[in-house]
Amino acid sequence: MACESITDPALPPGATLLTPPAVYARWWAMTEACSGLHGNLSAITWYVTTGADSISDGTSTNLAGYYAPAGNRIVLADTATLSGTKIRHEMLHALLGPSVHGHPRDQFLGRCAGTVDCIGPCITDAGPPPPPDPAAITVDPTALEVTTVLDPVTPRRSIDDGWFTFTILVTNPRTTPVIVNLPTPPEDASAPASFSWFASCVYTMKPCGQFGGVWRDVPAYDPASVTRFAAGETKRFVVDFRVGSGYDGYWQLPGGAYAFIGYYGGRASPGVGSKPDTAVVGP
Repeated sequence: MACESITDPALPPGATLLTPPAVYARWWAMTEACSGLHGNLSAITWYVTTGADSISDGTSTNLAGYYAPAGNRIVLADTATLSGTKIRHEMLHALLGPSVHGHPRDQFLGRCAGTVDCIGPCITDAGPPPPPDPAAITVDPTALEVTTVLDPVTPRRSIDDGWFTFTILVTNPRTTPVIVNLPTPPEDASAPASFSWFASCVYTMKPCGQFGGVWRDVPAYDPASVTRFAAGETKRFVVDFRVGSGYDGYWQLPGGAYAFIGYYGGRASPGVGSKPDTAVVGP
């Protein structure tokens, strides 16, 4: 992702105007909520580069998308048009406006961490974290409270074209700051897991066809943003799903009954996960 330019770069070859899908309004509201900023979604002009897995803004390559502030436009690679975290990343650039360059840590790895995508160059651009709070104590992940929210609670194709979110919330219940000691990652992992989730078909209820479930561990590429909690602080991670006829790379789920379970640090706090969110997805 990129955004720095006073004069907008030329559009990538094959770029055409994009009519924003209905779910973009939902994703814009989510980005406004996490950032504390407000703007006009309809003022942004959207472009998509058909057939492109990545694009260039004239300076950086292999981008999923970029925000061009002079024309208040967002240009996307074909594969990014329905990626919630990547779209919200560019939306955050648009909300920050042309006077804010790069990826300020307090927004991309602070207020909107887990709502917008920020890995690799984004983390580097955000700069190093501040020193840890000297009053913080080190705790195990089980010292935190893990809860989850499905929105809407009954996903349907008729709502936002079938898009819905599963949000994992992790709260430090103490009146003092903490630093979480995440479990040691396996040898084949580059970083320990922070948030994790599992969406499993409930076979005893409505069938899910040949689909069993999907899961993912989110590596703690920027440990400070996912392990340091102020007193009473809640961190979150948003997973975007879509109701569909089968599974695809956009976390599309075929209709059926699912159990949605969220974790933090590879484990859940006592009692969390034993009563997962269950929802009948679709039609």
